Amino acid sequence: MTIAAGFRCLDGILLCSDSQFTGADKEFRDKIITHFDGRSHIAFAFSGDEDYARSAIEDCIGKIDESPLDNTPQAIKACIRETISDMSIQYRNHYPDGVDKPEFLVSISTPDEQLQLFRARDSVMPSVHDLAFLGCGAYLGEYILEAFFGGQFVSIEDTLLPAIFALTAAVGHDPYCGGHLQFYGIRGQRFQRTWFNCHNDALTSIIRNFQHECGTIMLFMSGSKEDYFKRALESFPNKITELRDELMSHEAYRGLLRFMRDTISEISQT
Repeated sequence: MTIAAGFRCLDGILLCSDSQFTGADKEFRDKIITHFDGRSHIAFAFSGDEDYARSAIEDCIGKIDESPLDNTPQAIKACIRETISDMSIQYRNHYPDGVDKPEFLVSISTPDEQLQLFRARDSVMPSVHDLAFLGCGAYLGEYILEAFFGGQFVSIEDTLLPAIFALTAAVGHDPYCGGHLQFYGIRGQRFQRTWFNCHNDALTSIIRNFQHECGTIMLFMSGSKEDYFKRALESFPNKITELRDELMSHEAYRGLLRFMRDTISEISQT
């Protein structure tokens, strides 16, 4: 189980996930797997059974590499959809209850086509038009980000903090989510990977203080205490500005922001 998310942004796609695998013990590994053959770039984020998920991804990459002359987005999508469908059938044969069956977010980029994002499970692979979550923590991410994205698209840079907000909430409240957060930014044929430690008291404090300031205004919106509401509203801009200054001086967040801005033509990892 896990939490993974994919965002369509103005300047590309952002994939992110936690890194915890929960079995007899808790272990921490990548949940975003990428493949670049010099022309086509494919990135997978997955939830569910790790062995089945990784096996399906390896099969997808192997089949795509076997037919490089037909490496169009349509052909790549068809290959991935068929492979995941076959894996899902095998999984149901071994585990009829379907618990922990793998699901995937898939980004496809080629030089001639617009960057695409899909959600793949069983035999279906629909496009993701704005954002999508996978895994046991998905309900938390979806609930939190309803307040951020009202049908509008923003940049990868602007998506980072809401993504951290949502994934950190899942890590903090769901025992099957945990570890460092992984981020993978894709801008056409340029892509960048990095890690972020979500167990950071300073950043958590900034997020909680933001929630507190918003909650104070909502508390007095009922009109029962007009003076309290006016005072809270008047002080709100200064308090939010202070929180933003605190955020931008936060070394780990500033490093993440800078790293994702400086996308290059090869995969890097910190």
